[in-house]
Amino acid sequence: MDAGSTGTRVHVCRYTEAANPAHEYPVVDLPCAMRETEPGLSAYAARGEGVEESLRPLVDFALEQVRPRGILHVGYWNLPPRPPH
Repeated sequence: MDAGSTGTRVHVCRYTEAANPAHEYPVVDLPCAMRETEPGLSAYAARGEGVEESLRPLVDFALEQVRPRGILHVGYWNLPPRPPH
């Protein structure tokens, strides 16, 4: 999820595991599925009310994109620089 001031977005990407994870990164299949809601989460900063209702459609969309028995990763990859070949 990308929670900005103008809207909140969820991106769901499929990927292929690297053949050699010690030396290669996964391959992301583009384009990723994306859904957005407005306003952004900053609109709820003062009281917090409405955050759950704002995020629910995005969570539901993400779960619909994941195949049965699929894996849903929450967060982001913090990948080190690619090692030299």
